[in-house]
Amino acid sequence: MTEEQSNWIPAKTRGSAVDFVIESFRDALVNKRLAPGDRVPSENELAASMQVSRSTVREAMKVLSAYGIIDIVRGNGTYISKSDENISMDAILFGFLLSQPSEREQLEFRALMERLVIERVMRNLTDDRVEALEKNYVELLSSVNDTERSMENDIQFHKLLGEFTGNRLLARIYMFSISYFQASIESTHKNVGAGGAVKVHRMTIDAIKKRDYSMIDAVVAENIKTWSSSSDKLYFDQKTISNQSDTE
Repeated sequence: MTEEQSNWIPAKTRGSAVDFVIESFRDALVNKRLAPGDRVPSENELAASMQVSRSTVREAMKVLSAYGIIDIVRGNGTYISKSDENISMDAILFGFLLSQPSEREQLEFRALMERLVIERVMRNLTDDRVEALEKNYVELLSSVNDTERSMENDIQFHKLLGEFTGNRLLARIYMFSISYFQASIESTHKNVGAGGAVKVHRMTIDAIKKRDYSMIDAVVAENIKTWSSSSDKLYFDQKTISNQSDTE
């Protein structure tokens, strides 16, 4: 391993050896000492440079691979992933679940995310994006009697909104929020059908097409009301929903 290849590796301090290896990769990516596509030194080289055992490096590589941070190519070596598509949000999601956020925190989080995303979509609107949203809406209308299809369409609508913000970081965080709330979104479709989604999606598209920022609060309020009041009470009780509506 050359000096250039190893200059991102810090001296080991304290704490778990596996965590140290993982944090070294994280810090190197944050400080741009490692970049997508860079080849990672071998296990032996990393173990020697970091002063940890080879088994420690191997365990850390398993974690980084599971997170989608590295790509292990058989017979060719290990590389920093070039794409963020395979990056796992599971660890963040489990952390969010274990924090046991209150009902109000969940409602506020969803409302804030929806409001920010719709605003950014308005600012980055193009004709082809309007066409994609309208196509999605037509597909939703055709699936109102098919719960599985309507649920898939609803999730796809949110994916489009995230993509159309034009900000990959925001899109990732937004889809994390949708992943967290997906069970309640699906139960809404199972309990009351796709009618609520049809109404909210139409309102959302109309507001976006008009670039009418004054409509955002009304769209978000209707979205939260429809979603939270029909979701098997997985996250909410009626008192919480009522209080949230009063503050919109």
